[in-house]
Amino acid sequence: MEVADRQSDATKPPAAGVPRKIKEVKIMSSNEMDSKIKELRELRRMAEELAAEIDSIQDTIKRHMDAEGVDTISGTDWRVTYKAVTSARLDTAALKKALPDLAAQFTKTTTARRFCVA
Repeated sequence: MEVADRQSDATKPPAAGVPRKIKEVKIMSSNEMDSKIKELRELRRMAEELAAEIDSIQDTIKRHMDAEGVDTISGTDWRVTYKAVTSARLDTAALKKALPDLAAQFTKTTTARRFCVA
């Protein structure tokens, strides 16, 4: 391979299915960071207000459906269902208490990064 044909790692296209890592990171000033955190807090506050409004509307619709004794209602371009769903889940606390060795054998540890603004 000729030297001119070689591409640096930064300019090579990533392999199939591999995301390209972002190399350049803009370092924010203290004022820029303060502004971003203020904006983030405001957006989160707005999201909480919207979530509360959504919950309120959903609760109103659920109460109406319960009062009518129906689990499905439909309109011109929508359909709402409110039905009981049954699921079976493993009680890991009971398993760890009853069979701690078996529980440990099948316990998988994962690591994640948590983003928190205080």
